[in-house]
Amino acid sequence: MGRRLGARRLYSLEKTGRSVTSSLGNAVSASVGHRSTARDGSFITTEIYVDLAASGGGLTSTTKAGEIIAHTASNDALTDGKAHLIQVTDKECGIVNLVEVACVETPAGGVADIDLAFHSTQLEISGTSGTNIIAATGSLHVGQFNVAAYDHNTLKDQYIYLRTGAATAGGSPTGNAYTAGKLIIRLYGVAVPDDV
Repeated sequence: MGRRLGARRLYSLEKTGRSVTSSLGNAVSASVGHRSTARDGSFITTEIYVDLAASGGGLTSTTKAGEIIAHTASNDALTDGKAHLIQVTDKECGIVNLVEVACVETPAGGVADIDLAFHSTQLEISGTSGTNIIAATGSLHVGQFNVAAYDHNTLKDQYIYLRTGAATAGGSPTGNAYTAGKLIIRLYGVAVPDDV
């Protein structure tokens, strides 16, 4: 006979979920609060919490639109590495068909126009930044919620990044470290069931 779980313990397990083991770039690792998955039958939800202004050093937005957001030598030692938040795999995330980004603290210090992008290889803070998953189309603010649907397993084995959006009306994006900003990213996928 199995052990029974109390309501408090069950809530704790549901809240925590299962930790993601997929690759995490060293250049953003100090700013990722958690990466977890939760299952409901064949449906899998992957959640990533990013603190742009983490105590280990704020992430930095570069001076150009469309470039990866990560740690730099000016504000953190974690520069010898890649900047991806996760690699999307069928095993952990399922076949992803929906992506959400929720802003729970308004970004400050760095560029507030933040996009979510993907690329087939591991990238660093500068250079090619991939293809947009979600474009914020302006500065993020607390309570903002963006969503995008994906077909044909487009995100399979892709690496996910934060990057600067288009230049805002006030001018080009700056290269400053973030002093505030928190994002919750969710990937919704479906696991392939076993043969019957």
